[in-house]
This record gives sequence, C-alpha cells and structure tokens, in this order.
Amino acid sequence: GRAWDLGIRCVVLFPKVADGLKTEDGAECFNEGGVIPRAIRTLKQAHPEMAIMTDVALDPYSSDGHDGIVSLDGVVLNDERSLPTISADLDTEPPVDTEDGGEPIPPPPHCIAVTRKGRCIRFALSSHKDVSTKNGRRYMRPAGDDDAVVAVYVTDTTEQMSIASEGGRALTFPVQQAKFIRGAGKGVIAIKLRDGDSVLAFELTQNKFEGALVKTPQGREETIRPSKFSGNRAARGSVVLKRGRFVEWAEPILRYDQLHAITEEDDDAPDDDPENEGGGNEGGGINRGTTQNTSTQQGLPLPFGQGGDA
Repeated sequence: GRAWDLGIRCVVLFPKVADGLKTEDGAECFNEGGVIPRAIRTLKQAHPEMAIMTDVALDPYSSDGHDGIVSLDGVVLNDERSLPTISADLDTEPPVDTEDGGEPIPPPPHCIAVTRKGRCIRFALSSHKDVSTKNGRRYMRPAGDDDAVVAVYVTDTTEQMSIASEGGRALTFPVQQAKFIRGAGKGVIAIKLRDGDSVLAFELTQNKFEGALVKTPQGREETIRPSKFSGNRAARGSVVLKRGRFVEWAEPILRYDQLHAITEEDDDAPDDDPENEGGGNEGGGINRGTTQNTSTQQGLPLPFGQGGDA
C-alpha cells in the first residue's frame, strides 16, 4: 500500500525460505503454494496493475547455497536451471496504462497543471506538438473567471506534486494519481480547499526532501516536501499554519510556464475554441494582459497561459 501510494509500480521479490524446506535440488521453488507465489497473488489482489519480477537463482531453496544445482563432479550447473510453470491466474504481460474507457494512455512526456481552486489535469504533451493559432490550443478550462492555472510542467510521471495553499495547508502526492484527460476539461480535485482558500504554489519534485518553498509575512519558510507532507490526491492536506497565511512562493529559476515572456503581435488571431469558456484569452477574465508565457522543454517551445491555453 505505501509503496503504491508513493508511485512505485514495479517490485522485485526475493524469498527467505525456511531451512527445513531447502534441498540439494531446490525443489521448493516449484511449489505453487510457496512463499513467492503466495506473495505474488496477494500483491496482485491488492494492486492488479503492479508489475512483479522474481529471481531465478536457486540459492534461497538450495541446501548447498549455490545459485544452481551442484553436480556429482562438484560443478555448479547454473545453465541447467528450469523455471516453474506460471499459474494461469497470474498474468505475464506488463500492465497497460489506460483511461476509464479502456483507451491506452499515450506514453510520457505528459504535462501536469494545477489551478488556484485546487484542481489538476494531466494531458499528453504530444497533443500540442502541432502548430496552432496565435492564441494557442486550450488544454484546460479553469473553474470560472476567478480561477487560473498556477503552474504547468512537463512530467515523466515519476515525480511528486508539491502543493501549498494560501491558508496554510500542504500536500504532496504522485503525479500518476492525477487523472489523464484528453481534451480541455476542468480536471479533478488535487487538494480540497476550504472556502476562501486558494493554491499559492505548485511544483514537481523527485527528491523527498525538496518541494515548493513558501513564506509567511513574518518571514517563516516551509518547504512542501514528500518526506513530511505525503498524502493522496483530493485530500485536505496537512495544516502547516494554524494562524496567518502564506503570501509568497519562492519560485524556482526554471518555471516551464514563466521562463520567457513574448509579446502578442496579433490580438485578432482566431482561437481554436470559439466558445471561449472558462477563462480563455478573451472574455475569460484571466489573461487580460498583453503578454503570454513560453518556455522550452526537451527542445519544444511550450507557451502556457493561465487561462488554460498552450
């Protein structure tokens, strides 16, 4: 359970076999009721998508302690080992990541975005590789004119999401818990916020001791790190401040959505979405300025707007 919650999707099992079960030929390894087959079934029942690998060495089962059977001549026959038959109730194919409808999810890189109202969306970077209009192609619809994208990053889906709210709450969880969505939607809940609270900071981290750095007006600093604030998506998070608020986010030098600023040259360019719902560049109440943000990741230009356009 804990490993899965931390984003671990593959494990390797090594058995500790009782001495009384060890023999010269290591026959216990063929026992379908042995410790490894039982462990595999237990893990698969709890987490069907978990990939499980096992070792073929015989030393855990051999009374001689070697990886292979020892011949009468004293030679370890490592190349003459055979494998037990895999039970029909155990799958042998790697899991395929799919959406609820069963359609396979495109492989990473993906993009992950979080809004001020605490919603998140994960989508394929490849869906924005083609040339679009000047206003971009919408990747998300913020929940109303008072909502906006806090940050959007390119992800290989192995990172942890680090989120802090102005009201003093903190939460980290694996990127893979953020639902993959095709098309521009409102996303799913990343962190449950109280009335009047909003997300101040959002970053990705692969280090359990690193994350978004936020500050109070009095200068107190807090790093929203997985080692302290680990949880699951849609949770309320940990209470960091019982009084006061976080007011400043010490943003990292590399922000994929704020690395360079470019000036819009053509305000009359058509929009891919004629309805302009939920915070587009026109009439959405989010991106009313004359600039938009852009960045480069993996050699691709990625202009991201707070209104959900890219």
